[in-house]
Formats: sequence, structure tokens, C-alpha cells
Amino acid sequence: MGMKASHGQGCTYRVEVKTGDLDWAGIGCGTVRLDLCATSNSCFLIVPDLASYGTLPPPYFRRRNLDVFTFPVSQPCQRACRIIITLNPGSCRPGWYLDYVNVQAFDGDVLKFGEHIDVHQWLAICSKLQVAGNQCPTNAAPAQLASVLSLQSAVA
Repeated sequence: MGMKASHGQGCTYRVEVKTGDLDWAGIGCGTVRLDLCATSNSCFLIVPDLASYGTLPPPYFRRRNLDVFTFPVSQPCQRACRIIITLNPGSCRPGWYLDYVNVQAFDGDVLKFGEHIDVHQWLAICSKLQVAGNQCPTNAAPAQLASVLSLQSAVA
């Protein structure tokens, strides 16, 4: 696939985000934050503005879009047991219908792991979508992680 990090010298994460086909499903501006976590309270990768890592020119997060983002890191690949997506719409319409998220980690061109999370929900203003809730199961398969979704307020 031509990932950027060379074999044994780090990891390249590839994230695919599919916006739904509903009317008003996409967002016109604002930012989408992605957190990949190895434990329930420790995230190893925080991407404050996912769009800045797009593989194609914007616009991103529009109705029916399949957007792809890649970011190389110098650390070895880690499996995410909790994935948080947060929408900050700024001055835009405060909603986004998210169909699914794919997260893959590559060591060079070698796929180390991948997660597919079916979402099929609206993310509204000041909300965050979490996969696997507040705990990271130690023996859960990716399919089990994807089945646990909760929509929680980002404002504590």
C-alpha cells in the first residue's frame, strides 16, 4: 500500500471514515478529533484535527464521502481497544451522521491489525462517540469491541 513508515521504524495509521447517506449527514466545517487508546484511560495517539491528514483534497466529512487519513508515528504499532471520535462543529450545523470507522496500523507495508466499527449514529454538538465504553477488555476480539457503543456528552 505504500505506507510511509519503513519496516521496523514506527507505525502508520490509516483511518477510513464513512459519512452516511441521510439528508444533512455531512458537516461543512468544524473539526473532527480522533483518540486511539490502549487502556480505558490512556490514549497513545491523539489527532486534534483529522482533516489535516487527508489523503485526498478536501472537502471531508460530506454526505456519502469515504474519507481516508494517514499519519505516521515513530512508535511501534499499538492496537486500540478504545476509539473516541469527537465533533467540534465550530460555527457549522451541529450534526454529522457517521456510518463507520476503519482503523488500520501498518509497519511498512505489513498490516499489523485493523478494526472496523459500525456506528450508524448521529454525532451532535459537544458529543463524543466511544467504542468499548470506559474499559478496555483484555481478551476481547475486534468484533466484540465494535458492538459496544455509547454516545456521551463531551461536556463534563
